[in-house]
Amino acid sequence: MESSGSMYSFDAAGSKGEFKRSIADMLNRFPGITGNDTSSVFIVNDNIYNYDGSVRDFLANREFFTSIKNIGNPSYTDFDKIFDIILAETQPNQVSVLITDLIYSVDGQGEVTASKLLNEAYTLTHNVFKGHTADMNLIAVKLTADFLGNYYPYNSPNKGTIYNGDRPFYALIFASDAALCSLYECPDYKSFVNFSSIPGYDDMFCFTDMTFKPHISIIPNYAHEGRFRKSRSKNTRGAVSAIDNVELSRNGKLTIPVALNLSDLPLTANYKANKDNYIVESNGRFEIEWIRPINDLGDYDESDGKNNGLENITKLMPDATHLMMISTQEIKNESISIKMTYRLPAWINRSSSDDDSDIHSDTFSTTTFGLKDVMRGIFAAYVPEGSTHYLFSFDIDIKKK
Repeated sequence: MESSGSMYSFDAAGSKGEFKRSIADMLNRFPGITGNDTSSVFIVNDNIYNYDGSVRDFLANREFFTSIKNIGNPSYTDFDKIFDIILAETQPNQVSVLITDLIYSVDGQGEVTASKLLNEAYTLTHNVFKGHTADMNLIAVKLTADFLGNYYPYNSPNKGTIYNGDRPFYALIFASDAALCSLYECPDYKSFVNFSSIPGYDDMFCFTDMTFKPHISIIPNYAHEGRFRKSRSKNTRGAVSAIDNVELSRNGKLTIPVALNLSDLPLTANYKANKDNYIVESNGRFEIEWIRPINDLGDYDESDGKNNGLENITKLMPDATHLMMISTQEIKNESISIKMTYRLPAWINRSSSDDDSDIHSDTFSTTTFGLKDVMRGIFAAYVPEGSTHYLFSFDIDIKKK
């Protein structure tokens, strides 16, 4: 838990209690955490300090910030040091959660310009993360809660301004590759990573250099245009990745329905269902028409106005979560490749401010000073500028008639 001047007003005596409710809701979803001796609480600002109490004590303490105000130096937060310690000391079988408003600050920053602070934010976070990307991942969850009390802008770190309204804060979840996979694959932790159901949830993103291998299959009997059959070669039970005898429809079009299980990817529903986050490498000019959650397909098929095999998806691939429709008007004997791109989501820019001195700004309640610079610095550690990372890829072999 970050203990700084701007954090205290999230849990003031006259507040609605939304901040504590969100944190309690998240932590209580982790199996056995409130009665588990292997869990620890720390206070962070100029350093990381032990909290003399358990997670249960923390959740039950109605005056938590009052009880920790004398721990460390709350006038600034040394994110460089804090990130470095958490990244180095979080073990492969552990998860660390940092609760913070993520407002970048330094000791004696009153004389520092905004542009210098923002450049430092990028450089320092990039430098501290780049040595840990091989086996450490970060999930950033944006939350909103009511705020009542002093807010300290970048150009007045020692003199607060009274603000009463909503403010964003963040849960940063650090996990090794093995721990990240467990969080999304193990049923015991599915509730914990269901971040969108946490009170106050806004958005999330996972920083990783992992490559995933989701279950994927063509669905030959689902509604499509043109003709094809599954090939007897290169297909395994429960997965069809090769088709032959391929023909265009009478109107000169071929569509291929592809089912995917994306449940284990640490991404938002919007990211998974945004066709702009995928690319198709093809000589036959294939493109993605749409990708939708299976639950949103219903029994009605848009291509011919009738039920045309939705049950065939669950029959061939019971674990499917999404259906992707790819299409072309030019068939070639080839192997096409479909890849999910990895990029910073738009919400990070929308949630960032270069000047937080005007508490009456229309965006003050939704933005964090320097957020995009911190996030870009972290992202560049995982995906260096000029390079490309794909979260997963799969191939489809096509042989025309």
